[in-house]
Amino acid sequence: MKKFKNCIPVFKLFFLNQISNFMRNLIWRTFSLLALSALIFTSCEDTTTDPVDQLPPDIFVSGPSGSVAPSSIIELTIEADRTDNDLKSLEITENGARIDANRFLTFQIGGVDETAQNSILLLGNNVNGLTLVVTFESPASVGSVDYTAIVEDANGIKSNHSYTLSIDSAPPIITLTNSPLEVTTGQTFFVDVDAAKGDFPMTSMSIFEDGLLVDPARLTWDGTALADNPLSLDIAQGDALFGSLGIIASNVDGFYSFTIQLADGNGTTGEASFDVTVNAGTPIDATLTAQLLSNQAGPAGKGALDLDEGLQAGVSSNGGTTPDQTEIRDLGLDCTIPAPGFNWRRQIGTTNGAEMRVVDLTQVENFSFDVVTTKEEIIGAFDTGIILNDGESVNCANGNTSAVTNVSEVVEVDDLFVVRGSNGTYYLLSIVSITETGDNNDDYYEISIKH
Repeated sequence: MKKFKNCIPVFKLFFLNQISNFMRNLIWRTFSLLALSALIFTSCEDTTTDPVDQLPPDIFVSGPSGSVAPSSIIELTIEADRTDNDLKSLEITENGARIDANRFLTFQIGGVDETAQNSILLLGNNVNGLTLVVTFESPASVGSVDYTAIVEDANGIKSNHSYTLSIDSAPPIITLTNSPLEVTTGQTFFVDVDAAKGDFPMTSMSIFEDGLLVDPARLTWDGTALADNPLSLDIAQGDALFGSLGIIASNVDGFYSFTIQLADGNGTTGEASFDVTVNAGTPIDATLTAQLLSNQAGPAGKGALDLDEGLQAGVSSNGGTTPDQTEIRDLGLDCTIPAPGFNWRRQIGTTNGAEMRVVDLTQVENFSFDVVTTKEEIIGAFDTGIILNDGESVNCANGNTSAVTNVSEVVEVDDLFVVRGSNGTYYLLSIVSITETGDNNDDYYEISIKH
């Protein structure tokens, strides 16, 4: 019994320690559960009030379908609806900048005219949604313009939607005629340009070769050298433009594409193109120098000239060659001037169906008798040459007249003529010298010929 009694205090101490540990664990677990409950409660409360999880307002902008002309009156329709919160305000921008309310010509909400404003504070039933219709003038320049409507709700959540307006104008209309298909290297060729404005006056003309601007040193307009390309047009040319564009062909053989572009003040362009083959050309067959053509009233059989051989012939009688082989003739005397005297008319014309033109040096760049080496150059000079009128010669002895085609003005030294014979051959003539007498009819021209 003594041993048992001695163990009681030890048992009591052990029992008390176990109770103490149990109470400490219970208290710790209780406080942990309370803390976790508080954390869960706080997290749920934040989620229900965060704007990030709320739906933004609905917004949609619509406008004209297709493009409009500059400075057109356009209509925009903006439809906005609430979702989780009432609507608060609405704003309209043009390329990111708020549109001045003074630009609005009409301003309707729900079909009712309102005082124009921008931004718009939404009140009454409009907090639930609205349809806004506005009209205003579009910008005066061509291009794309973005119109954006921005709506904000009472909780500060915004939405936006954009509509892109395309602004175009009718371009200038261009017609090209008489453009050549083939030219020789370095040859000046011509194309007729006929242009009319579109919606706005034309302001400039540009000439491109294979997509690149042509050096203005290679260009003429109605025979006048151009200093610039693009070429600025004056006011008189703004509505309509017509003229002859001269272009010096490249010195390199090949196929070239040319584009003539007209632009108006709004940057709208119209253009037309043509293609040209440039080659080295066909060498001329012959060069004849110091060939003589005499006064038709002078020595018999020398008043006409065969340009193939440079041989003289009579106008109506045989000479060194037969009359039907000649291409040009002299017109003889001016019967109103008494003889003796300087009464030689010094005019020439054509025979046997040939056609003669004066070389127009304003239409052919750097052109001279000496530099011409190809048939194409001669043909080009003929195509751009000055057309001559028909006339007549008079026999001073009997007063009889004879019709003569393509009669020249008074011939001067260094005059250049181009003749197309009835056989299709083209001839270039240069007047080298003129011998004129006052006491007889032994007058004559010295002519050089290339064909």
